[in-house]
Amino acid sequence: MPDWIKFFKICSQLIGLSVSALSQKEETCLQITFKQKEIKFPLLSMLKSDRKSQLQKLLYNGSQQEYCKSIYELCMKQTLSTPVIIVSSGTYSIIEQYFKKFNELQFYSMKGVKGSKVDAYLEGKFKIQNSNKRYSVLLLTEIQGRGTDLPATKEIEDNGGLYLIISDVFSKRQTEQIIGRVGRLENKGQYRHMILISGSQDTVEQAIQFRQDFLENESHIKFSKLQTILSQQYEPIKQKENEISAVTTSMNENQNLDQEEREISAFEDIEIVESYNQAQQNKITSPITQSHGQNDLKQKKGVEYVLQIENNQSTDADVGCLKQVAEQKKQAQSKKVQKRENIMEIDQQAKTQSSISSNLNQKRVQKSIMKSNEKKIKTLKQTQSHKEAQGGEVSCTGL
Repeated sequence: MPDWIKFFKICSQLIGLSVSALSQKEETCLQITFKQKEIKFPLLSMLKSDRKSQLQKLLYNGSQQEYCKSIYELCMKQTLSTPVIIVSSGTYSIIEQYFKKFNELQFYSMKGVKGSKVDAYLEGKFKIQNSNKRYSVLLLTEIQGRGTDLPATKEIEDNGGLYLIISDVFSKRQTEQIIGRVGRLENKGQYRHMILISGSQDTVEQAIQFRQDFLENESHIKFSKLQTILSQQYEPIKQKENEISAVTTSMNENQNLDQEEREISAFEDIEIVESYNQAQQNKITSPITQSHGQNDLKQKKGVEYVLQIENNQSTDADVGCLKQVAEQKKQAQSKKVQKRENIMEIDQQAKTQSSISSNLNQKRVQKSIMKSNEKKIKTLKQTQSHKEAQGGEVSCTGL
């Protein structure tokens, strides 16, 4: 186990903070695996007005050349008033190659720049116009588009704020984070989607929705696998912690019982002395006979007392007091035995519950393996029937 994980095990309570909202699958994984819930705090954007403007989404189903030309012409028009940010992933290379053919625009490709160096690289360049009175164009990757802080001047704000072009379909969360680069904290901003999907017959909204649903399903599959792995690793650790806690509780109970027994015994010892003294006062006076031995010194569980026998004869009061004390000690011992039996019964129930949980986890894993094998067999049968229809042969060594 890495040292940094061992460091967290020292802490009695951990709190995780994220500026991104969790998806439904992430919330479920957090709740089922770790028995924890997400606590949502209001965002600063909720307390301030949103001044971002969403422009019409555009879908291109033609060639890459026509697509890049449309983006370039839009940048030529927009850079006269504001800088332009292009966030791309799959179309990054073709946009970069096309823009580098021309010199009219200040074009910056950030693909080779990592981390905080992006802000340092753009400082003094992003907000300055060139000799043609044009602002610059930035081409960012998806990660850079989510994390780069791009401030605007008052002049840029007066012209509508930063202009953002999203040239690929990202997940809903990633899209929200990319859009968050413009119009920050009551500043103005504009953004639009310009998507290239060759041969698509869908509308731009349908194409974006289909792609985002596909990405969400992929994310759900990954989190399902992660949840299974975490559950398999976390359950044994949790069971071990519960067993240790049960043993610790049992030891504390025993210590408390021993402490109670010592207190009861001390109280009983005092009662014995008082009862004996009372009996001695009520005794009928008789000739005193000296004892052959010395006075007995007795000590019981930290309480020391002296019983001096002045006469070998005992009265009924002596016997009654001693019987009463013996009965009290017997009752205290019975209570102690009953408490220990209850603790043993609770420990046995905890072990039984742990065994049942372990069996359930094994059944879940077996069921998952069976489903996976059934899917493989079904796929193989479909492939075999398809090839047999074409007169081919199928090898069964892949199963």
